[in-house]
Amino acid sequence: MGRWYRGRVLGGSSHLGIFPANHIRVRPCIVHNSGQFEQVQPSDDPVSLEVVDVLREWGKHMKQLYLSNLQKFERLLPAVNDLVMLRQQLMLDVLPEDLQANLRSKITNKIDWGNQHLGLDLIPRDEQGKILTADDTSILHLFRVHEAAVANRARTLSLSSLRRMTTSAGGPSQRQPNKHLFVQHKVFVCGVGENADLYYSVFDATAGRFITEPFLVRLSKTGAPLDERRFDKMACVFAVSCLDGGGRVEQGRNDLYVTICDGTFDPRGKQRPRNIEVVASLCSDDGVQLSDCIHLGVGEPPVNEFGSVIYYHNNNPTWNETFKISIDPQQFARTHIKFYFRHCQSSQDRSKNETFCFAFIRLVDLRHETAIADGPHHPPVYRYQKLYDSVNEGPPAYLTNTDGLDQLVKDKFTIRTSLCSTKLTQNVSLRKLLTWRTAPVGSLGGLLDDVKDKVDSIDIIKFPTDIFDAIFGILHEHNGLSDKVFMTLVEIIKKAVLPRRYQDFRSVLDTYIDHHFAHTDLHPHLVASLHSQVKDVEDISRLKGINNAMKAIEYIFKFIVRSFELAKRSGRADVEGFKGKLRELFRSFNLMMELDDSKFIGTQSITLQHFAHVFHGMDKIFNTSELGGVVQGFIQAISLLRNAKLNEHKLSFLNNLVKSPLYTSRQGRLHLNTPLTTIISFHLATGDHLGNVLDIVESILDVLSSSSNTTPDDIVEVASTLLLDLLKVCHKMNTASPFFARLVTALLQLFNLMSPHTYHAIITQKSDVELPDFFAAAFAAFDRVVTNEVYPPDWVVMRMVLNDVILSVTKELSQHLRAHFLHDPLFLEDLWSQFFRFAVRYMCQRSLQVEDFSETKRAHILGKLGDRRELMAQHVVDMWNALKAKQLVFTPALVGPFQEMALIPQKAVRRLTIPMFFDMIEKQTDATGDFGEVINEMVDQLDTTVTAGAGDQEYIAVFSAIFTERVNMCSSARIKETLPKYISDMEGLLGHLLNLRNVPDGDRHRDQRAGCMMALIHFYGRTDRLEMMKRYVEKLTDIHVRSSQFAEAGLALKLHADLLGWSDEKLEAFKDSSGKELYPPQTARERKAAIFAKSIELLDKGEVWERAMPLCKQLAVQYDEELFDFVKLRDVLQQRAAFLDKIVKGTRAEPQYFRVGYWGSTFPEHMRNKEFIYRSRNKNDHITVFCERIQNQFPTAQLLMSPKPITDELKQSKDQRIMISKVSPVVTPESFPFKGKPVPEELKKYYRCNDVSVFKFERPFHKGKQTDNEFETLWTETATMEIAGQLPCEEMRAVVVKTTRAEQSPVQNAVKSMADKNEELRSVIELHGSDPSLNVNPLTMALQGVLDAAVMGGVNKYREAFCTEEFLAKNPDEAEYVQRLKRLIKQQVTILEAGVAVHGQACPKELGQLQDRFSTLLEDMRQQTLADGDTEDTAHGEAEAATARPPSYQNPPRSSSASMHAKEAAAATATLRTPPARPFASSSPAAGAKTATLAKPPPAAAAATTATTGAMHGMNRAPTLRKKPDGSGMQSTPPAVTPKSRGSAASIASSSSATSTPGSSAAATAAHQQGEPTNPFNAKLSTPVPPSDFPDANGNTTTTSNQQQAIAESVPEPQEQHRQHPALLLPHEHRRIRSIRCPAAASPVLGQTPTALGHHQAVHANHANHANHANSRCQAGRCVQTAKASAVAAHAEWRTVNIGHCQQGIC
Repeated sequence: MGRWYRGRVLGGSSHLGIFPANHIRVRPCIVHNSGQFEQVQPSDDPVSLEVVDVLREWGKHMKQLYLSNLQKFERLLPAVNDLVMLRQQLMLDVLPEDLQANLRSKITNKIDWGNQHLGLDLIPRDEQGKILTADDTSILHLFRVHEAAVANRARTLSLSSLRRMTTSAGGPSQRQPNKHLFVQHKVFVCGVGENADLYYSVFDATAGRFITEPFLVRLSKTGAPLDERRFDKMACVFAVSCLDGGGRVEQGRNDLYVTICDGTFDPRGKQRPRNIEVVASLCSDDGVQLSDCIHLGVGEPPVNEFGSVIYYHNNNPTWNETFKISIDPQQFARTHIKFYFRHCQSSQDRSKNETFCFAFIRLVDLRHETAIADGPHHPPVYRYQKLYDSVNEGPPAYLTNTDGLDQLVKDKFTIRTSLCSTKLTQNVSLRKLLTWRTAPVGSLGGLLDDVKDKVDSIDIIKFPTDIFDAIFGILHEHNGLSDKVFMTLVEIIKKAVLPRRYQDFRSVLDTYIDHHFAHTDLHPHLVASLHSQVKDVEDISRLKGINNAMKAIEYIFKFIVRSFELAKRSGRADVEGFKGKLRELFRSFNLMMELDDSKFIGTQSITLQHFAHVFHGMDKIFNTSELGGVVQGFIQAISLLRNAKLNEHKLSFLNNLVKSPLYTSRQGRLHLNTPLTTIISFHLATGDHLGNVLDIVESILDVLSSSSNTTPDDIVEVASTLLLDLLKVCHKMNTASPFFARLVTALLQLFNLMSPHTYHAIITQKSDVELPDFFAAAFAAFDRVVTNEVYPPDWVVMRMVLNDVILSVTKELSQHLRAHFLHDPLFLEDLWSQFFRFAVRYMCQRSLQVEDFSETKRAHILGKLGDRRELMAQHVVDMWNALKAKQLVFTPALVGPFQEMALIPQKAVRRLTIPMFFDMIEKQTDATGDFGEVINEMVDQLDTTVTAGAGDQEYIAVFSAIFTERVNMCSSARIKETLPKYISDMEGLLGHLLNLRNVPDGDRHRDQRAGCMMALIHFYGRTDRLEMMKRYVEKLTDIHVRSSQFAEAGLALKLHADLLGWSDEKLEAFKDSSGKELYPPQTARERKAAIFAKSIELLDKGEVWERAMPLCKQLAVQYDEELFDFVKLRDVLQQRAAFLDKIVKGTRAEPQYFRVGYWGSTFPEHMRNKEFIYRSRNKNDHITVFCERIQNQFPTAQLLMSPKPITDELKQSKDQRIMISKVSPVVTPESFPFKGKPVPEELKKYYRCNDVSVFKFERPFHKGKQTDNEFETLWTETATMEIAGQLPCEEMRAVVVKTTRAEQSPVQNAVKSMADKNEELRSVIELHGSDPSLNVNPLTMALQGVLDAAVMGGVNKYREAFCTEEFLAKNPDEAEYVQRLKRLIKQQVTILEAGVAVHGQACPKELGQLQDRFSTLLEDMRQQTLADGDTEDTAHGEAEAATARPPSYQNPPRSSSASMHAKEAAAATATLRTPPARPFASSSPAAGAKTATLAKPPPAAAAATTATTGAMHGMNRAPTLRKKPDGSGMQSTPPAVTPKSRGSAASIASSSSATSTPGSSAAATAAHQQGEPTNPFNAKLSTPVPPSDFPDANGNTTTTSNQQQAIAESVPEPQEQHRQHPALLLPHEHRRIRSIRCPAAASPVLGQTPTALGHHQAVHANHANHANHANSRCQAGRCVQTAKASAVAAHAEWRTVNIGHCQQGIC
């Protein structure tokens, strides 16, 4: 067999497997941290390995960026490609080391840049790009590297400007490179016409001057450079030189800049001004002209002379031209500048130019032997003679005999000079100092004073060696001048070193001291002079001198130490004597620092700022122990300082002292640790100057962590004093403080330095009283650290360091806690509890939840120690087990923390934690015999923690398994008997809580959230946890209120009240989960009354007054019989009366119900594969809107287009499918409590659609062979759904618990249709019979819809289909339904008799013709029914007829008032609307003859029908256009009914009158004022459809000109949603929209297709009403143009409410 390897795929599953050896390549590797948490890393280049990990990490983010932020993706893509390419170069390993280092730097820079832009973790690196960890460097240094990286990130702007992310933290500042400005001349376009000079120079706009010498380009006449080499070449224009590390100037400069400013020249009798040119040259004192020493500008070679610009005819020219002179410094004293002034002729011959005067100026002031001073100069102008140009032996005549020159006093000439030299000085006092040996001895004192006052910093920096040699030479030879020399030395040092701009001069001075200073006898004099200054400090007049001396004290002592060192080396030093003098000096310093007087604060402050440097070189005089004693004395002297400003300088001094070599030695630390830590502890306690204190602490820890001579005693000395103070400050400090992270880092560094020996030593030193304070401070500080974000989220390295240090400290402290405080009498419950709570918070911190991290980051975190949570959990379990019997002390107080710990999504942690709950149960059972307290606390805490986001499904399984196992092993019978039930409860509770937590945020998911809360409420109620139940009831109420579900909110809130009794028990304040008080402390009776009042208010808003009535009754009983509060009783009774009034007279929208089924395995568990009934009172909740709202919760779900069988495959599918359909409530005996009682109709309406628990959904379909009469094959499938409870309830939906399906035969459909219609008629008639003042339109529409339909063949269709012998022969089992159908037909006639009678009493006189028509149609219908024959016994028929009559029905007289109504109608004005281009066509006079089939009704009846239909539609009247009475044109008549008169009575149209009758208009207005109809079946016809022309019996269309009318508004289009969104069709609609057929007039209810004008408007009403009738179908194959628009609008609504199938394609 072949070889195999065991492992896993990188980046894939975590499961292990085996792989064939020929698929594996074994690579060399390095094992880190060998053991349990070992890390195996390939031995490739670390940077190349990092690139692999980085690209793998970036790949996941790049995919997301490509979809969400393409611009950012494109910006990062080049970096990815560059990393791949650079890694390839690195892997080739062919580059030399320097290039490889540069390559690694490029790679790490790109990685850091990409991580920054992707928001990934910051990677700390050293200067070479190597990744730093706590194993490689100190924690403090790692922290500084992170800070530097963040600062560098802020400066990094683009990929092209990448810079090193880290710098050397705490290292010396690097020398800044020289700065250069380069200019490249491209082209110059200017029409000069002759040779020109072009200058470039840098201009300072602030100072208003040029700050560089010019860059010169000489141009020809054409504008091209004369020197072709200067064309398109880069040239340096501006360069700044800096001092190098040794303090030397990189290049010497001896340049004199001369600017020719202006001149004024006398014309001397000439009429025309001269053309003056200035020519300057440099000459020696021998009169020889120096060559190549004048520079006109950068970019051109030096020249022998300078020539100015020539101004035409100008005796007062202003040139402002500059040139530079560069010569050897030694030549300055023997050189002068000579200026010639020439008058230039206009010709090109320069030989004709006349020199008329000249001037000169020396470069050195001969009196003082100093260089020419900077600034303006006015050299005298002399008349020119040729002899001045002759070169003879000796100096020229004009130099030797100035008095003999002819000076032109009227001529003036001005120049300005500026010297830039490192060798020449312009200072007279400095020159005298440098030549002090030639000066008289008596003048040396004044000379030193001049040097002290008049020599500036620039001169000192130029000539440091010469100056110090001169000063020390004077001191060496003239000891009597020691004090003056000392003060001069102090002043020179102060000027050269203290200014920040000259900080680099320190290195120059150090170089002088180390290599040039050679005096061996000066140290006693310097010490004596310094001591003389300090010992008289109380003399106020000497404070200024002392202050100056203190500012220069660092270098004074360097000179002292160097002189002593040289003397000691030469054997001429009195070591002990000199040490004694120094001790006396330091004692004087100590006395000075101990002075407690405000006038000395300035001197003390200056001393502290500069004194630390004194001790840096003192180890060459004192040994470490001696020096430590000296410094210790000084620290003790300054420890008494209390001034705030002095304290700051004191702490700064101590910080500098810690950084000195003295503290790096063990002997030095022996003397310094105690006074240092004492001062630090004092300031930590006061909390002032915390930044300075942390500086000292960090410096101490830096020394201890980096020094090779650090001992355990060093750590003990520091930790024993500082640790407790640092812990207390950490606990109290504001986490937003900028010092918090530094303090925590210092603590981590100190703990990291501590060993078990350190812990033992610290704990041993503390007493039994101090030790608990130490433990408490440690646990409190750690708790503060882990519960707050100490470091930014991307500082993952620092976060892991923090966690690792805390983990190791916890291990040490837990051992000592167990050793000292476990047993009585030292057992401290608070201390142990503090430990457990801190440990739990440690495990729950976000930085340890590795499940949320990427695989690369997770592997990095787990690589070193594994999962820190598991390690800490093991510590917790060990400590818990050590408690044994004392576990009862922490029961149930620690249930909450342990619950948080157990919910951590790490199986090992859960297995360690969950048994501790069982320990608590056992301990409490043993102690009290019951464990209910533990269980209750577990439930409460589980609710809190899971709601906060913890926990998952896996926890349920682990919890159940462990508890079941422990129960089986337990010996307690009580536990074995009762605990399994609680285990089951916990499983159920966690399931409910997870369901609630997993509901997404947002109002769109409110129904899911309410359902999950209701499940929790039932759980808490079932398990008798009433407080939790109340809390969730309030939450549920709030959800409903915010969603305007007021009925549900009121019913939910009532649950809270039901948990309270009518008693005087005192209740505490009730608060929600956030701590907000909802109810104050009060009695149970008061709270229940308050909740009832809120519930009643909500139920009132939800218009379910029937549910509010019982609450009002209970309150009334309390106020009447218990509290005798008659004022509140009055209010309650008034409120109850108002509810009764609303019930009887008010109008409220009927709720809609929808069935929603969620099918698929990926739905949330609480709704997966379940059906719900939703209740909605929103009038805008159309089926399509409801579907959209449901689907918005599950955007990927598919709405089922047609009903499908619910199979197991559908339930288990990962695809989500939602089935939605509108359902109707079914009134059952249980839901209607008033059966057989006279109940108001409005109350009946409420119970028909509220407080119901059964719903139905009907789907019509055809079965069998099709015939001309479709009712013969029309079947209906009815799905009946039963819910748990009733709707409305505490939530807006209820789950379906039972569904049954049944089919109804065609005759059963007919029976049901007739019964429903009869019930509808009965309701309308009863309503109008009981209140004649109601608008008669609904009754008119109901009667006309039935009577016209019956005449036109509607009921006849039923007779043809079922009331035949042939049908009974084929279907003998349907005989009962046939008989019932016949009875219902008869019953309908009886009901119609009552309806016509009520209509005759209520209708206005304008509808008299229509009333006559109703009577006629009713008589025809009665005769036809009589022709059917009796099918029942008389008694039964009479009883049913009596039942059919409304209570208000009285037999009216059978007389007809048609004639009267016809006359009145003839005077009325027709106001019907018709399309503007299609005038309404009335019937011809011949059409008035009544035929046997009523094909053509009488004109009056037709007009009445037309008008009534308009009234039924509730038209919004438009102005009517009619002919003027004189026939001259058209006039506009105001509408008879206002636009709001929807459903009001209409005027009657007449064919013989063209004028409006005032009476008819008043009648219409009066009818309108009676109110709108409330019939729910007619309420949907909000917009009428105007009629079109209708053909007569011969197929012709006639128009009456008297009745031409115009429409003022258009007909609305059918709802676009139905045409544009076919996916929103209901499940039962299995046909496409275009295949829907029109259910026209063949319906028994709606009637046949009209063929006469009298029935024209009835078609519109019937089509519009089609949506309101179940089981109605249209068979008319000719839905003509007249009704088409109405039918389309009606079909859109009809399809929405799931009535049936439209079978006419032209609709």
